[in-house]
Amino acid sequence: MRTSRRLLLLRPLVVLRALLPFALSLLRDFHRFLLVGGPRVLSEDRQRDRAAGLTARIASLGPTFIKLVQVLAMREDMVPRLYTDEFKKLQDQVPPFPASEAAAIIEAEFGRPLAAMFEEFEPIPIAAASLGQVHRARHAGQTVAVKVLRPGVERLVETDLRIMRFVLAAARAVFGNHFILRNLVIIVNEFSRVIRDELDFRHELQNIEAFRRNLSAIPHVIVPAVVPELCSRRVLTTRFYDGVRADDAEHLRSLGIDPMDLLATLVTIYTRMVVVDGLLHADPHPGNILVMRDGSVVILDYGMVVRLEADVKRELLRTVAAAVRGDATALINGFYKLGMVEPGTNMATLRDAARVLLNINYTTTFTPRAIQRIAEDILRTFSQFPLRLPSSLVYLLRAAVLIEGIGITFDERFNALRFATPIIRRVLREVPAEQPRTVLDRAADLYAEITEFAGNLERIVFRAEREELRIRVHPADLAEIEGYFTRVQRRILVGMAGTTIAIVTAIIYTRTLSLLLLVTGEALALLIFLALIVLPIHRSWRER
Repeated sequence: MRTSRRLLLLRPLVVLRALLPFALSLLRDFHRFLLVGGPRVLSEDRQRDRAAGLTARIASLGPTFIKLVQVLAMREDMVPRLYTDEFKKLQDQVPPFPASEAAAIIEAEFGRPLAAMFEEFEPIPIAAASLGQVHRARHAGQTVAVKVLRPGVERLVETDLRIMRFVLAAARAVFGNHFILRNLVIIVNEFSRVIRDELDFRHELQNIEAFRRNLSAIPHVIVPAVVPELCSRRVLTTRFYDGVRADDAEHLRSLGIDPMDLLATLVTIYTRMVVVDGLLHADPHPGNILVMRDGSVVILDYGMVVRLEADVKRELLRTVAAAVRGDATALINGFYKLGMVEPGTNMATLRDAARVLLNINYTTTFTPRAIQRIAEDILRTFSQFPLRLPSSLVYLLRAAVLIEGIGITFDERFNALRFATPIIRRVLREVPAEQPRTVLDRAADLYAEITEFAGNLERIVFRAEREELRIRVHPADLAEIEGYFTRVQRRILVGMAGTTIAIVTAIIYTRTLSLLLLVTGEALALLIFLALIVLPIHRSWRER
């Protein structure tokens, strides 16, 4: 009890000492001298150095913050790419804890000495993660993987979660309900649920059984067999598989494995998870996907799992189908219904962006660099009025990025969307069609829409009467308007300069009677006026 109280008192100081320098540095980006002065601009190299330093500090704070950063590494919709690149390095760089502590936990869980459970137990772990580590052992004549929870991690996680909530509450009190803080609150709440499930290996055992049932219909897919008598809250024992990482291109080629077959299997697996089963493996990285010599794919680590609600799965199915059809309007409507779009986002901008991205699927002239540049331009526009990505879709996006990353290791011109489209179509054909909607169903939907419209109209009229009605303008439109008036102002100033030159030249001529000066000055003024006539007032398509 005394240790727990001491941890609760000292832990905030440790966290503050580690993260306060970064917080002050970030504040200086917005106010150069914190209280007054304009923002400062850091070079990309300085930003990268700061991201590396922050990653090292977070690693020193232990498993909770490492796990949180691994989640943030997926959120490239709200965290700059320079930081997510550094955060991703924490995936496989967690120091192990002593084998003696692992053995003590196993013996305490099952009430038997280690030698009575395993013929062999390797003291050096084969993998170390933020919440536990894995040892290879032999049980009943077969090689097994024994996953052991880190000692004391439960108490540390609960303390750190309290600190995170307190910091976010304080930040919202100071900075208001900024969209970044709202997203961070959503992430921390989701993170709290996920990490508590991961702290109890019995949840992972249930997940393994569920995925074994769901993926049994896909050939050459292996879900690890478990050893039930050696599974508990802090210990999980499964069969050991000695395979090749999915991103080890040279090794896979040496085994004669066709990378396109591997990618097709992965696309099939994750498509079925989303549109058929509604149960998504939420930690897809190359270390969790092994390829056996016969080409079979082994999916490891079922601690992080996302369950899709029936209505979310149904809407996601429609959205995926719209993407496969190339229907940009239906795709954007799906984004709205899935809650991915912040209120007030310009729908025309979204639709144009969706059309560009969908066209990539059918275009062979784009290079990977061109595709990346298009995506960066679109994301730069969205960052002014950001999209909101629900946590369940974050993990789906992570799976898509994984597949694309593996594909690029085999073929630098790999187009994930074009490759996956026929496979997704095949899986969609296996999904049972929705039951035909009756007249009563359609009438109920129409009544709900009319009721919602009437309520919205009533609120608009009420605000208009109280002179509280405000119209929001998209930042991209504001930038366009500001640029237009800037160009008009510049033309006026240049025209005034031309007029001034003409008048001053005429005045000087009356005193000096220099014909050369008169011709030169008036010609210069004429050139300025001709330039104003010829140059357009609107930006060209190249500038856009």
